[in-house]
Formats: sequence, structure tokens, C-alpha cells
Amino acid sequence: MLVDFANYIRQNLLHVEASVHNIFLISIFAPLGISYITFQAIGYLIEIKRGNQLAEKNIGYFATYLLYFPKVIAGPVERAHHFLPQFTLQKKLDFAGVSAGLKQILWGLFKKLVIADRLSIYISTVFDNTAMHSGYTLALCAIFYVFQMYADFSGYTDMALGFSKLLGLDLMPNFNRPLAAKSVTEFWRKWHISLSTWFGDYFYNPIAIAKRDWGQWAVIYASFITFIVLGFWHGANWTFIVFGFLQGAILTIEFLTKKIRKNLRKKIPGAVNNTLGVIFTFCYFAFSLIFFRANSVTAALDIIKGICHFKGSLFIPEQYMVLYPLFGIGIMLFVEWMENRSHSAWGYFSHQNIIVRYSAYLAVSILILLLGVFDGGQFIYFQF
Repeated sequence: MLVDFANYIRQNLLHVEASVHNIFLISIFAPLGISYITFQAIGYLIEIKRGNQLAEKNIGYFATYLLYFPKVIAGPVERAHHFLPQFTLQKKLDFAGVSAGLKQILWGLFKKLVIADRLSIYISTVFDNTAMHSGYTLALCAIFYVFQMYADFSGYTDMALGFSKLLGLDLMPNFNRPLAAKSVTEFWRKWHISLSTWFGDYFYNPIAIAKRDWGQWAVIYASFITFIVLGFWHGANWTFIVFGFLQGAILTIEFLTKKIRKNLRKKIPGAVNNTLGVIFTFCYFAFSLIFFRANSVTAALDIIKGICHFKGSLFIPEQYMVLYPLFGIGIMLFVEWMENRSHSAWGYFSHQNIIVRYSAYLAVSILILLLGVFDGGQFIYFQF
């Protein structure tokens, strides 16, 4: 009798819990871009408090600063001192700006539709059924996910910057060839620059300064706290916290071994050292993104365990599922290599004759139409 009563209470409590959960799911929702709006508002208030920024008296300018649509979904996280003054400048139709904006939009579409959304088909097929696939396939997916994430996120940024140029507005850059970074420390100076610098200015630096009596441990402590919070910002899931912890851990190791690595670089040829640095940074980021992509820590560990057992064959249901995105990745890396040499791939074509210029633009457009996935999902960072 007592057992039956206890079970009755337990069942009713579970029913109440489920009902409350459903009520919250229905009634509570997050406004579009709320996290980026919040970051900008916090930064704005802090800069006013520090005396670095005057309060904006024009409500229209201020509202546009917070809610400007191209950047509100996934950044960049604009700074008031950079964005607000642009509204007081006289705007004229600038052919060069419109041309640059259209080129950047086209390039963003290429990265999103040809690379990110095309890779998404293969990655989702594998990662949604990890137990069915070999270590080779899981490893390939982990590598592909880095390119998907980068092409998706930087593609959005390119389009946001491009649309803004059409309107005569200048947004801060958010990526600077991070896949060519030779260390994780350098990587985070090149990846999601606006958010990294925001956390650096308003989170990392205040913590490090507050704990400066700790010496170098203040830097380590600030790094761990910052990246764990940054991971948690992506979602209330242990996977994101582990992702942040892994970034804090490797940054700590790089900080503590700075002198050792500097001495080693003197003994290793520059090209070899740089290549090894790029490979390690890429592989470590790919490893950490397994937790970012997985639904749970257990699922991430199962993927890592599967990668360590190189058995079975490589899963390629249709060759185009791999060849098309590989072709797109090759073009993207080639363009970034050109940018590393001349600072502007599109600038290179701008100095060619009209036939070469428009042939290049037409070729990219045709590749988008032929290889692009037009029924793909939303941008990855829309969910954060």
C-alpha cells in the first residue's frame, strides 16, 4: 500500500514536471539575435562608464546600432565608437563600394551554398548515425565540420559586410584567415574577432587585472574562466562547457611553453615549423568541435572512440557528396592564399581586363547555381 502510494506521488510529480516544462517551452522564447544585441548594449554601457564613449542622444541612431539587421543574427559584435559615428557622415552613391559589396555577397553565397550546406548533407548523415560508420569516416567528418563551420559563419559575415557596403556602412571584420593560424592563440585572434575581442576587453582583462597579484596564474585563471563562459554562451549543455575548457587548456599550455617553443623554432626551419603549427592548430580545433557538434558529452566520446578504431571502409554514398565540397574548399583555400599574398583576391581581378574580371564573377555565379544547395538549413550561428 505504501509502495503504491509512493508510485502514485512519483507519477503525479513527473506529470507536473512535464506540464511545467511544456508551459515554459510554449511561453518563453528568445528574441532574434538577443545575445548579440545584449553584448553590444553591455559594451556600450561599459564604454560610457569608462568615459570612452558619449551617450547617443538620437534614438534612431542608437536603435540602428543595436538592431541593424545584417549583423544582429550572427555578428559581428559592433562597437559603438566604430558604428555610431558613421550615421553622421554624408552618404553618397559610391560605385566602388557597391561593387565591393556585391563581390563580397557573391563570395559569401559561394561559401555558404557550395561548401557549408553541401558539407552539411554528408556530415549530418554520418554524425546522426555514428555507430554505423568507421573511424575513417568519423575522422573525415570531424575535418569537414571545421570547413563547414568556417564557410557557414564567415560566409554569413561576408554577406553582412557586403550588404552594409551597399548602404555605405562599414562593419568590422570578423575573420582573418583563421585556418592558416600557426597556434591556437593566433587562431582566436583570427576567428570571430568581434566576439573574441569583446570577451577580451570586458571579461578577460578585468579578471586578469583583478587577480594581477597572482602573477602568471592570473592570465591562466582569466583564460579558463573566459573560455568556459564563452562555451556556456553557446548553450546550456556540458558539450559547450567542455569545448570552452579545451580552448582554455590549450591556451594555458601555449602560454606556459612560450619560451620552450621559441627555442625550438630556432632549431626547426621556418617553413616546417609553420606547417606543423597550422596542422596542429587545425587538428586541435577539429577535435574540440566534436564536442561542439555532439548532442552530449557521451556522444562526443563515442565519436572520438570510433575515430581511434580505424576499421571498416570510408562511407561515400555518392561521389558528388564529397567531391563537390572538396572542389569548393580548394577554391576557398586558394582565394585565401591569394589574400595572404596580395591582401585582396577580388582586388587582383579588379586590376585585370574586363574579360578576365567578369569571367571570374560569372564563373563563381555558375558554380553557385550548379553546385549550391538551395534547400539547406539555416546558418549554424543563428541558434546562439
